[in-house]
Parts: sequence; C-alpha cells; structure tokens
Amino acid sequence: MCESGQIKRPNKTHDEGLGFHDLHRISSTTWRATRDGKYWLLKTARGGEASSGMLLRREYEIACNLQHPFIATTFNFLEDSPVGAAIVMEYVEGLSLRRFVETDPPKIMRRKMLGQILDAVEYLHRKGMLHNDIKPENIMVTTVGNDIKLIDFGFAENDADYLNKRLGGTAGSSAPEVFDSPDGGSSTASADIYSLGGIIRLLFPNKYGAIARKCLRNDPQRRYADIESLRQAVSRADRLPYILVAAGVIAALSAISLMPDYVRQRKADSEEDALEAMVGQIRQDMTAFYHQAEDALADREHIPYMEFAIPVRTGFVNNYYEYRKTISDDNMLYVCDTIYARLVTALGEKLGEIPSFVQLHSQGVLSDDEEAFYTDLYLSEMPYTPYQGQ
Repeated sequence: MCESGQIKRPNKTHDEGLGFHDLHRISSTTWRATRDGKYWLLKTARGGEASSGMLLRREYEIACNLQHPFIATTFNFLEDSPVGAAIVMEYVEGLSLRRFVETDPPKIMRRKMLGQILDAVEYLHRKGMLHNDIKPENIMVTTVGNDIKLIDFGFAENDADYLNKRLGGTAGSSAPEVFDSPDGGSSTASADIYSLGGIIRLLFPNKYGAIARKCLRNDPQRRYADIESLRQAVSRADRLPYILVAAGVIAALSAISLMPDYVRQRKADSEEDALEAMVGQIRQDMTAFYHQAEDALADREHIPYMEFAIPVRTGFVNNYYEYRKTISDDNMLYVCDTIYARLVTALGEKLGEIPSFVQLHSQGVLSDDEEAFYTDLYLSEMPYTPYQGQ
C-alpha cells in the first residue's frame, strides 16, 4: 500500500527559489506540492536505478509537447525538486475513472466521458504517439465539470522510440502485442484501441458489448483500424434505438389501413414538418453557441495561448448542458447530443490551432520568466495579460 501524509522537507535541497512546500505523498512516485497557493504534482522516477531517471526524462520530453484539454498538462522538469529529479505537472483534483464509475454516474455523463477519452487518444495518434497504458487508473475525472484528464505517459511511445517495448504496459489493460515484442517491435494505434475496449466495458457494462469485444480481439488486424472507426461504431449504436422507434412508428402508421389516405398523409406531413422544425431549432441554437466560442478563440489579442482558450471551450460545454435541460423529448435529446458531439470536436480542433505557452517555452521562444508569469496567471484562473518584464 502506498504511503500518504505530510512529510518533512529534506534539510538540504536546491529548491529555495522554487517555493514548493507542504508535500504529500500520493503514490510511490508522485507527490502533491503547494506553491503560490496552488497544488502541483511532482512525479519522480521508479526506484533508484539510472535507467529509471532516463525514463523519467523521456516521459517529460514526450508529455511536455502534449497540449489538449483532456490531457493533464506537463509544465517542467526539475533536477533538484524537494523530492529529487521530478516532472512538474498539473495537479488534477478528482477521482480516477474506476472510482468515479463506482458513484454510479448517469448514462449521459458516461457518454460524455467516453467522447472525451476518444478525443484525447485520437489527438495522441495524430501526433504519431501511443499511450500503451490506457487504464481506469490513468484517467482522472475532475471534481469541477466532471471532465476527463489522461495521465501517466511512462509507457508512451512515439514514432522513433522503442525503449518502451522493454518495459511493457499493465497486464489486463495493455494490448497483448505490447508484451509480445520486448525486443523493440513497433505496436500501432490498435494497441490503444485494445485498452479502450476495457474502458468501454467499465463505463457501459450493459451497452456497446459488440464494440468492446471487437476492441479486445487479440489479433490487432481484427480490431478497429483507428479512433474514427471506433467513434463511428459507437455513434451507430447510439442511433439504433432511434431508428427502431422510427421504424415502429412507420409500421404502426402503415397498419392503420382503414384511415383515409389523405388524412394519413396530412398527419404524416404535419409530424414531419414539426420534427424538422424542432431539429432545425436545435441545430440553430447549438451552432450559435459554437460560433460564440469560435469568435472568442479568434480574438488572439485576449487569447493568444491555448491555456487561456480552455475556459472558452468549458463555456461552450456549460451552454450545451444548460440548453439540454430545456429538452424533454428523448429523440430530440439524441439529436442535441449528436450535434454537440460534432461541434465540440470541431471546437477542440480550433483549440489545437492556438499555440501553447508551455510548448513555446520548451522550444525556446518564451523565456523562463515569461513562462512562469503565464503559468501563474493560468493556474490562478486569471485572464490573459501581456508579460511586461521584471
């Protein structure tokens, strides 16, 4: 069992200028620390071997280039933190996905989380990266907003990296081929899709069974080829009840053979017109929310960096949930959710077009002082203010 509780700071460190204090051990390799009134996560190497330190540095080099609203942000690598060499990461206040599911969240929230997980993994794959260890413990659900954050890239792999293959992932979560190629053989996106099968089963024990089974096939060639194929399969499964309802309505109308043809036709036309009007109104309202967020993201004078754009996306999501409360018809709720899924993905792509100050700092474009200034603003949930120098 992992230790927990407050520790005394070592007598000799080189951290006097970094200001971390009130350290609490979360696991054998992670610590929660306080600085400037905010929580941070410090992640250290496994054990004391030199190779562990190399892997920690490698994890930082992979994760520091990832900027996505559903992936925990990596800020810095410190050789002399209060707990030794450590990655400085965003501290995610919340529960692991496994523990959150134990609270029995509603189906609509589970569906939202699945969409966010697919968004995050698809982002990794587009950047030529694999996570290789997607499991409920590596997916956090935030206390505020119930959004997901993908964490722990210790087993992640990019196109030019095979050291991971000598480490493997987690038994029961990672794909078989991750363990079957210890000599450096390359896995593909289907390795993460295998892991997603387990996530789907956890979120939906009584739904998407065929989809989860296809994800979990031992032969990578028989799984879904990519995240988009998996997403489409889920979307088709979601549409099936609506299609069955529509088919039942059509069958029932056809069975009323004694009703005069012209009355039947007029009723069908009226219902179709009403349905089309309702769908059109939902599409119009949701699109208005999207354009409002899109216009805000286009204002680079106030939102020049991705980190300051994330609240805009959160605002769009909040507008969607408030609007959804006004709809009582189940079929229209499905229409609303379908439109939302498309628009929130488009908004995520817009977010990805905005440069990140963390990434610019890692590339040497921004100075350490600028990066620290913007980090403090972001973590304090303050709006963007141009850096004026010391």
